[in-house]
Amino acid sequence: MRLTYKLFRYIIYVLEIYFLYSLQQTPNLSFNILGVKPIYLIAGFVSIILHENKFVSLTFGVLIGLLMDLIIGNILGCHAIVLGLLGYLINVTFEYFIKANLFSAMFVSGFTSFVVTFLNFFITQLLYGEINIQNVWTHKYVPIIIYTMVITLPIYLFNRTVSYFTGEYKNEMLKF
Repeated sequence: MRLTYKLFRYIIYVLEIYFLYSLQQTPNLSFNILGVKPIYLIAGFVSIILHENKFVSLTFGVLIGLLMDLIIGNILGCHAIVLGLLGYLINVTFEYFIKANLFSAMFVSGFTSFVVTFLNFFITQLLYGEINIQNVWTHKYVPIIIYTMVITLPIYLFNRTVSYFTGEYKNEMLKF
């Protein structure tokens, strides 16, 4: 029975990733605030790794990283390595030191968004000699990070509910 619940949960995660990938790729389906869209896959990534073990976090990090490499069109595997390592390290940190709740999910989402946008900035802007670095950060990357943190809230609550009803919720009580 427990294996059935795990399989059900992983199927829901894969469907959620597919939905978020489709939402990321469709031009007029999501709201643009200040001319930017959030990184939906980062929000899904953070919501998944806070409710799973280290191996599953690493696996979903690599999967989501490969999807992000396909979206952005950079070096294939760059985001996969970074998100796989982040998934593992964040999961270890939350397993031993920090309790997973809504605010820590927002913080981790902001940190992960910062790492991913800095990687994109380094590959696309800095290596090619972009002149106006401050303008790019204040008008493009900072709104993306904030918007991704906000979008993490409903996705985290959805994954917490799925984790709770499949019997694998890590924390004892449903706290914010």
